[in-house]
Amino acid sequence: MDCILQLDVDTGSGTAVRVSSRGYTLLLAQNEPYPRINTNVTLKSLCQANLTSAYISYEDPTPVVGNIYINEGSTVWEAAVAYCIKATGLYPFVSGQNTVRMTAGTQRVIDYSGVKKLSITSSLDSRYLLSDVYMKELGDTYPYEAHDASAARMNIVRTRYYPLDMQWLYDPQVGLQHKLDYSNKGVRKVGMTYMGWLGEDLMGKASGESTLTGKKINYVKVVGGRKGITTTVMCYDDRYGQKEV
Repeated sequence: MDCILQLDVDTGSGTAVRVSSRGYTLLLAQNEPYPRINTNVTLKSLCQANLTSAYISYEDPTPVVGNIYINEGSTVWEAAVAYCIKATGLYPFVSGQNTVRMTAGTQRVIDYSGVKKLSITSSLDSRYLLSDVYMKELGDTYPYEAHDASAARMNIVRTRYYPLDMQWLYDPQVGLQHKLDYSNKGVRKVGMTYMGWLGEDLMGKASGESTLTGKKINYVKVVGGRKGITTTVMCYDDRYGQKEV
């Protein structure tokens, strides 16, 4: 799920300046925590124990999870993902001003009935969809496996073999299913681009547009230029985008 702010400025002299904004939460994906087992953690305590930033806040409270193993070379964001999958089966996202959440909470409803629509989008993107995944045991065999029925229906064959992942040692099948589910991210999208900006946030609910009504918003891109502001919103019909707690 993505939120992008982009400003295009025409200086009037034939020079265009593009400014893109990234939030402080990107630090979670840019820093590696100390590899270890984190015991009895919430989303907030896990992330704050592995990254100190006064500019990032977290959904609180969230369930206490007994053990989260952090692999060598993984990021704080990957640790947060492992926590959220184990705690509720949901995928984390960034809301508002640098707040990491696991659940949608109180969702704002965005009414698109009065906007000037520039385009409507509906797409199927199966480029990253995995069909069969396997995980190794301590020996040389791969006894853990998971298979994707939707990939099979589309006649997609895309197989991956993984080493034993300590992060999912408590249940390798959960880890393999997550790999299938993540490869399904955004496989089906519906959305639109319109003039203006209604202050959308990720996981808000859309209304007033037949293809979007009742769906959670999973992608927001706001572009400003000399012709005004345009906003693109998309809803992902995938394993995480519309999932309820």
